[in-house]
Formats: sequence, structure tokens, C-alpha cells
Amino acid sequence: MLQKNSSYWVKTGSSVFLKLLKMRSVQLFIVLFLFVYTSNCYEFKKEDALMMRSLGNYYLMDQVKTISKKHKLDPLLVTSVILSESSAYSFAVSYMNAKGLMQLMPETALAVAKGMKNGMYDKIKENPGLIYDPSINIELAVIHLKGMYQFVAKKQWDSALHIYNLSSYAFKKGQRNHSYVDGILKRVKKWKG
Repeated sequence: MLQKNSSYWVKTGSSVFLKLLKMRSVQLFIVLFLFVYTSNCYEFKKEDALMMRSLGNYYLMDQVKTISKKHKLDPLLVTSVILSESSAYSFAVSYMNAKGLMQLMPETALAVAKGMKNGMYDKIKENPGLIYDPSINIELAVIHLKGMYQFVAKKQWDSALHIYNLSSYAFKKGQRNHSYVDGILKRVKKWKG
């Protein structure tokens, strides 16, 4: 009996592959595969990879990036707030009744939506469940967070995050949540390395 060495397998494999290539359906499949593969290529930046790993899916990452860019906030800061507030769970509800990814109070969501010109206030008033929609929750919270940053005279993120977490009234009375704020800012600093 003849032994089949490696050159036999290479020659046989390549001839089978060449025969397959001659088939029209295989050629069409390869062309379509290459087209889809190259058109959907997306090279993740370090920031994207961190956000993707932290948030768990592309949709949330895309929403955070788009909304953060629109309102000129750091997407890593927004991602860190989401992780601290809800661990990236869209239907989270706190014991204080804060809702969604960024744990917005329904009253705060309505107040922020009132200032928007796209009819968001009426939509949320009519359907309060929209506060759980990631794009709506993130946008309202980002607007609110940016407002807290601009509210603070020295424009410091630690003060803005204290206000975001506690309320401006509690902040004025001297209440602070250092573990919450330090956790968010340390995570961002670590990510930026």
C-alpha cells in the first residue's frame, strides 16, 4: 500500500479548491463575502474597545458616542456614569425610583425634556416608559449632566457628579457621595491611562 505524504494532500487539496472556484455559485459567494466583509470592516479604537467591553453591546456604545459627541462630553465619562448608575442595564430602577441606564428621576427627565425643541416633553408625558429607551435616557441624562457641570462655578466634574447623584439642594447643604464620584473619575483616568 502506498503511503500518502504531505505533498499528496497539498496537491489534492489545491486541485479540489481550484475545481470549486470554477463553479459559478462559489465564485459568487466569495465575491459577496469579500464585499460584505470589506464594507463592514470597522477598526475599533482603544476608546471604542473599552466602551464596547464595558457596555456589552455595539448599540449602546454607538448611542453613547453619538450623543456624547453631539453635546460635547467625553464618551468615556458617560460610559463610566452608566456603569456606576445601572451596570449598563437599560431597565434598572433604583430604590428612589430613578430609571434607565443613567438612572434619571422621572421629574428630572421631564424637566430636561421641557427644554428640548423636539417635542420630547409631550412624548414622555404621554408615555413615561420612554425613559427606559437607551437613546432617550442617555440624551436626557447627558444634557442634565452637562447642565450640572455648567451650573458649578468652577466647572469641576467632581462637583457636577455630586450634584448629578444627589441633587443641587443636597450639594448646597454639604452632602457628598465621594465613593460614587471617585469611582467614576478613577475609572475614566484608568481608561485614558
